[in-house]
Amino acid sequence: ITFGDGLRGARPPVSSVIRVSYDYGGGLQGNVGIGAINKSPGVENGIKVNNEIPCWGGDETETTQEAEKHIAAFLKHRDRLVSAQDFQTIASRTPGVELGRVEVLPLFSPDTNLQDVLAEGVVTLMVIPSYDPLYPDTPEPDRLFLQTVCDYLSPRRLITTELHVAGPQYVPIWISVGIDVIPGVSVPPVREAVKTAIKEFLSPFTGGFTQDGWPLKKSVEALELWAVATRVEGVSKVNGVL
Repeated sequence: ITFGDGLRGARPPVSSVIRVSYDYGGGLQGNVGIGAINKSPGVENGIKVNNEIPCWGGDETETTQEAEKHIAAFLKHRDRLVSAQDFQTIASRTPGVELGRVEVLPLFSPDTNLQDVLAEGVVTLMVIPSYDPLYPDTPEPDRLFLQTVCDYLSPRRLITTELHVAGPQYVPIWISVGIDVIPGVSVPPVREAVKTAIKEFLSPFTGGFTQDGWPLKKSVEALELWAVATRVEGVSKVNGVL
């Protein structure tokens, strides 16, 4: 970026703040946090550089093996969002974001939030990032994440389809488990292992008995948690689940 010298073109006023937006490649290593960029070989001494928002959108190049796997799917959907499987497949390939889970909800509008009300021509995608440093157990997409997915899908949807992209709505739950530990085994490690096993069973990514994420709208049942705790190594007996 160049400016005038005052004779040929205007120059910025003294102490003015200049904001720059740009795209630059380099893969996932370029997705640095706030304040990570503080210098540049292309600016003169005395000029301060800083990124006030996190860098995002960087992605790694597809390998040949990955591309070959996607050829058949591409020939099927032709990069157009028609079926529920098309939404699932194409959304999962959104560049610049790490999607941990995508749920396609046809005929559902988040404006009503009622499952028994069919919204004709509406498709809602619930997306969950694969990692959230603020909420590691309950990841939530931020505004940039949702906008990136929406911008990627919008030109691929049918003109008659109203598309919504939203994050999950987590339900708080408290769980208390009483256990007996096998004699001779240290209690604290077994207790922590039970906590971990139950968290994984309720996880949006590894939850459920199929281990592909806790199903939407499914209630948590005490007997299921009882079974999970019983299978933990070192547990001799489960006394109760609240």
